[in-house]
Parts: sequence; C-alpha cells; structure tokens
Amino acid sequence: MAWVLGRIEALRAKGDSLGVERFTIPAARLEQLQVGQHSTVG
Repeated sequence: MAWVLGRIEALRAKGDSLGVERFTIPAARLEQLQVGQHSTVG
C-alpha cells in the first residue's frame, strides 16, 4: 500500500493525472482488502 501511495504522489508531482487515476483505483481496492482483514466475524 505504501508503494502505491508513493507512486500516486510521484505521478501527481509530475502532473500525470492519467497515471494518478490508474493507481487510485488499485489503492482503493487495497484499502478495502486491508479493512476486511481487521474485521471480526460473529
């Protein structure tokens, strides 16, 4: 996750909005997976 966020920041600094968009979707999905790991069932 840290690597993905680092890529987003680097792309944002370069002004690469398409690159930012491409990495934002996987970042959101990784965040969902991480949240799911911490949830408790029953």
